[in-house]
Amino acid sequence: MTTMKERNEKEFKLEIGLRQGRKWNKDKIARMHKFIKDKSAERSQEQKRKNDLFANLYQTEENAENNSIRENIG
Repeated sequence: MTTMKERNEKEFKLEIGLRQGRKWNKDKIARMHKFIKDKSAERSQEQKRKNDLFANLYQTEENAENNSIRENIG
């Protein structure tokens, strides 16, 4: 069984960041935070619950993977 993390790593390979020589200034960062907050506020309760469930599932898989690695090392 593949984990969500493995599926995501296989399906979505992309680079995030700015082109060389460009930098974020405080104004751009503030506008980005406002944009994210505004978009987040538009989500329905169902979408928020679904995101929470996926976050919990991802964290559970991550913890299980880390515990498995520790058991194999120790």
